[in-house]
Amino acid sequence: MALVFMLMLTACSSDDGDDDDDDNTGWTLPSSAGTNEVGGKVWFIDYIKIDYTARGTYTKYVTKRNLDQWGDDVLDGNGHYTYSPVETGSYSWNETEKMITHKKKTTVLRGDITSTVLLNKKGYKKALIESFDKQWNGWHNWFNGDKTAEDAFINSFVDGEFSAWMADYCFSSDDASLLMQKALPDNVPPDQLSNYLYMPANYMDSKYAFESDGTYTFWKIYSQRDMVSETGTFAYDGENNDVFLKPLTINGKTLKEYYDSIDMDQSGA
Repeated sequence: MALVFMLMLTACSSDDGDDDDDDNTGWTLPSSAGTNEVGGKVWFIDYIKIDYTARGTYTKYVTKRNLDQWGDDVLDGNGHYTYSPVETGSYSWNETEKMITHKKKTTVLRGDITSTVLLNKKGYKKALIESFDKQWNGWHNWFNGDKTAEDAFINSFVDGEFSAWMADYCFSSDDASLLMQKALPDNVPPDQLSNYLYMPANYMDSKYAFESDGTYTFWKIYSQRDMVSETGTFAYDGENNDVFLKPLTINGKTLKEYYDSIDMDQSGA
């Protein structure tokens, strides 16, 4: 899947986001380096926003949706989106590398769109087991009574939910907007992509070319006069047949150039 550049906005300050493992996640944040350039700013992407405080903590929100067949957005009296918190945590920063490392401390149960309860790692594991028991009539049946496999799966899933996630950041030319992209994960062999050309099923007008140096090029032709080109870097998980893309240019424009070229009046934003 081709990914789109990610955005956006607000103020600034500084503090230290380093922490101890006081939440049983099993790991600690790397030490911060340099000035905290994202403190006080907000990153918007799709229906999500993440608030970064100067104290080195963050809160992730999603837009509220009506839980009916239409799933419309819940707007306030001024027609603006309203948000619900779905994740909290702390972060550290590296000013030189323009990198943020996030450490999740609480989150809602994945897959439960009605959940508003923020759970720490221990509470998340308990809620996950209870939810699966209700939906699938117990973990034991799914794993045919293999308790070792059952425990390994649960622990691996929960560890993954509370693992670090990193993002590169920069700012728009006017410094008003925070622009970020999630960093790629480490590669997991075997490499089944390098030096191959892929055409997604049912999309014969699209092509991905993966190179051995970890770069890729994507083309999609809409008409003789309308074509999208994208270049970037990629990572792979050969064990699970997953690929992760990080666009560096879209139609020849970098993230900052792409954002600066948007005509907000014409976009309807």
